[in-house]
Amino acid sequence: MLVVEDVKVNLMLITKVLEKYGLRVDAAANGKEAVKMLEQFDYDLVFMDCQMPEMDGFEATKVIRKMKLIKENHIQRLLPSRLMQ
Repeated sequence: MLVVEDVKVNLMLITKVLEKYGLRVDAAANGKEAVKMLEQFDYDLVFMDCQMPEMDGFEATKVIRKMKLIKENHIQRLLPSRLMQ
């Protein structure tokens, strides 16, 4: 599983929770890193933050889908709580 998150505290929390359930987690700090990692490795699932520097989650998802690096429904967005209210 790949977690793409630029805020280190959030990344640490998400990683710890997922590892608690026995999942192996790799991390990327932005969309560009995520694309590079997906070119090199196969992931079953990607948790993608939407707001990041360099390349945000929306643009990264477009690139990943265009390059067919992962199945379409295997990218889940991480949204700030203020957007979900």
